[in-house]
Amino acid sequence: AGNNGKQRPQDKFDLLAKEQGYRSRAAFKLLQLDTLFRLLPTARAVLDLCAAPGGWVQVAVSRAAPGPFVVGVDLAPIRPIRGALSLKEDITASARCGAAVRRLMDSRGVSSFEVVLHDGCIGCAGGHNHAVGACHGRRAPSYHVPRPQWHLHHQVLQV
Repeated sequence: AGNNGKQRPQDKFDLLAKEQGYRSRAAFKLLQLDTLFRLLPTARAVLDLCAAPGGWVQVAVSRAAPGPFVVGVDLAPIRPIRGALSLKEDITASARCGAAVRRLMDSRGVSSFEVVLHDGCIGCAGGHNHAVGACHGRRAPSYHVPRPQWHLHHQVLQV
């Protein structure tokens, strides 16, 4: 995912991810961010956008407050992860995706997300400008009402 179909040579993080049971090498980015900024230890609700294959979801489940509400959303299916929920939705389709996330939130009595993660390039018909616009909020969906202290981490790839 995220490499436009081009095969990237494996590196030490690919091998470490496999050894440690993470679904992607990207898990180490979130582990490092969480070590530096302590994003997850007090989070009771975490939303991961463009979450497939689920490496960041795995980290969120293991590092968030006990019994967290963790949701991963992606167009690609995400194999089940113990302690997390996943949705196969297009995050640029605000109304539909937002409604699906809201249904999950309501079913668990969750009113907001403390942490919103996004580490992906939105692959969509609108191309690069549409993807960057969505990441910067011009077309980004709204899933929650942020609590007074919440964190957003997203990465925009220049292609």
